[in-house]
Amino acid sequence: MAAASSLRTASATLTRSEVFFGPGQYAESIEAMRIVALAGLASLLVSCVDAASVDSADMSLAGESGATEEPGGPVRQGFEDTELGRTPSGWTVGGYGSRTLAVSDELAARGSRALRIDVAGGQGAVVAMLLRANLGELSEAHYGRIFMRIQGPGASQFVHFDAFEGTGPWEGQRNAVRWASTGTGVGTTRDNWSWIYNVQPSERGEFGREGDRSAHARVDDWMCLEWRLDGVSQEASFWSDGAAVEYLTLQASAGHRTEIPTFSSLAVGFQKFQQTDGFVVWIDEVAFDRERVGCE
Repeated sequence: MAAASSLRTASATLTRSEVFFGPGQYAESIEAMRIVALAGLASLLVSCVDAASVDSADMSLAGESGATEEPGGPVRQGFEDTELGRTPSGWTVGGYGSRTLAVSDELAARGSRALRIDVAGGQGAVVAMLLRANLGELSEAHYGRIFMRIQGPGASQFVHFDAFEGTGPWEGQRNAVRWASTGTGVGTTRDNWSWIYNVQPSERGEFGREGDRSAHARVDDWMCLEWRLDGVSQEASFWSDGAAVEYLTLQASAGHRTEIPTFSSLAVGFQKFQQTDGFVVWIDEVAFDRERVGCE
C-alpha cells in the first residue's frame, strides 16, 4: 500500500455525543446516533479509498513470516516483513480524524517491528484501524489476539477507546462488536480505564457489559489481549495477559445480550470517541484463528 495512503490524515472531524454518568451507565441522544451513523459512513468511504489504492502486489496477503496466507484462513501479522513507515499488505487502513499508522522499529512485543499509531490531541472521535476482510470460516466464529501498548501517561479525560472491532450483519442492521475500555485515567478503580464488552448497532443505541470493571488497561507495558466471538452459539470470552476476564464471559443462553454478527470484517488498532489529549499506541503480533492462540 502506498505510503501516501497508509499515512493519510483525513480531514473529517466527526464527534460523538456520549455522556458518561458512572460505571455501567451511558446516555446517547438521537443526534449522537445520527453522528455515529455518519461516522461509520465516513470510515467506510475512507476504507474504500484506501482499498482502491492497493496494487496487485500488495494483495498477496503476506503474513509475519512472509508466507502467503490463504484468504479466509488463519491470520498472523507481526509486521516484521513490512517496510518501515508503511502498513502491511492484505490489510485496509480505515478511519477518520488526524492520525497516522505506520510500522516502526522503536518498540516491539516480539521481533523488532510493530505498528505505531499516533492520534493528535484535541479531537473528538478518531478511528485508526487496520481492517481485514475475506474472512471465510472466521466470519462465523474466531479467536483473536493482539499485543497492545499505550504510551504513558495517557489522556487524563474520560475516554471510550477500542482495540478491536468486528463488524457484520445482525437482524437487518450492522453490529460493531468491540474489545473496549472506558473510564478516566490509568488505575485500578472502577472509574479508571476498564475493559468492557461493547456493541454499536447501526440502527439502535449502543450497549455493553461492564461487570465489576476489575480488568484494566495499562500504559508503558505490553498487554496481551485475547478474545473469542462465536456468532453461531452467541458466546463471547475475553482474556487479559492470559487470564480470563470472568465478567466478560458471555452466553446468550444464560440471558446475556451478545448480538454477535456474522463478521464481514475484523479490525485492530485504536479508536476513541471523546475529545481528549493525544495518544501514541503500538500494536503487535495480531492473530485470528479458529483455535485459541494464547500469549506465548
